[in-house]
Amino acid sequence: MAKGIKDKVAVVGFGTLRGGELFDKGTDDMLLESATVALDEAGLAVSDVQAAWIGSYYGGRGLSEALKSGYIPVTRVLNDSATGADAFRNACHAVAAGLYDIVMVAGAEKIKDEGVSYLPKGGELKGTGAEQEATRAAIAAAFATRFMYKHNHSYEELKRALGHIAVKSRLNATKNPLAYLQQAITLEEYMAAPPAAWPLGSYDCCTYVDGVAVAILANPETARQLKGRYALVKGVGAATSDGSMELAADHVSLPVSAIAARIAYEMAGVRDPAEEIDEFNVDDSYTIMELLCYESLGLCPPGQAGKQVLGGTFDAGGGLPVNTDGGLQCVGYPLGVSGLRILYEPYLQVTGQAGPRQLKNVRLAGGHAQGGADAWSAIVTVLGARD
Repeated sequence: MAKGIKDKVAVVGFGTLRGGELFDKGTDDMLLESATVALDEAGLAVSDVQAAWIGSYYGGRGLSEALKSGYIPVTRVLNDSATGADAFRNACHAVAAGLYDIVMVAGAEKIKDEGVSYLPKGGELKGTGAEQEATRAAIAAAFATRFMYKHNHSYEELKRALGHIAVKSRLNATKNPLAYLQQAITLEEYMAAPPAAWPLGSYDCCTYVDGVAVAILANPETARQLKGRYALVKGVGAATSDGSMELAADHVSLPVSAIAARIAYEMAGVRDPAEEIDEFNVDDSYTIMELLCYESLGLCPPGQAGKQVLGGTFDAGGGLPVNTDGGLQCVGYPLGVSGLRILYEPYLQVTGQAGPRQLKNVRLAGGHAQGGADAWSAIVTVLGARD
């Protein structure tokens, strides 16, 4: 029978930078700065790290060169937008298996230097031999229109729910010095925003940014010896679609994310995530995705997402705050790094380091990342306060 990794891995340090168009920094600079923060927090040096994982479209050798880490093994992971979370998952498994005492997980993207539009191909148009393409915003819009249809919502009803999410995220980001967007908006400003892909407007979409994140993992025995703050990994669940659960038949749920969440909760011993988890950061590349996450991750009963978001359940002062750092909507979307960067806020919350955003008595916090515009891959992580 398979065994989980609950309480077998500790996060002892975490470093990141404010995202944006970091034209004055190379990827090596970003990695070095973030790694220095993470290692200093843990009270460690590069020479203490025994292995590393990098989740990025950037090669693994770059991490070695940036940190001058000698000949430790560096593994590159690539899993679309879940890349960073998958690198974290693989590093956790290595520590839990006893292969290493201290490892590093990193990710760095210089998206603003690439000049690409990230237009995923939608497949061949039947009978034409031509390939169709759709922006990620257009694919997200399909979720939104289907959500309106299934739940019999008018355009105005949907926009009020999505608008609440956008306003909430930007208000949270005003307390986050590392957020790319730190300006609060009103619901009226949200409603007046120019369209992106109907029914989504510009305030429904995240912004691509250069970004970086570095986490240091250790076994709990080593973490206790370091005598610093740390978080324990309570559960990690991952799932990838084999194509049998085509979203076109539903498009109002995230079935792969639901499976990953179920695995993570079972490993962590969480029976009712809506009651037991104190803060959650979800993949909110589009506001509609955050709305779908509420139900797919078990944060509210089926069919209640719109009602609960309008009731303030997921606000910073609500029953289950979501994206207290402003989420990808405001922190920015550094593609492959985002899955690791998403875990930064849960880490801060369970270790009591979130500053003006800090919630009271946070014992468990969750992180969710999904890959692909149509959410074909997902990873859910539950972090807990130290023992």
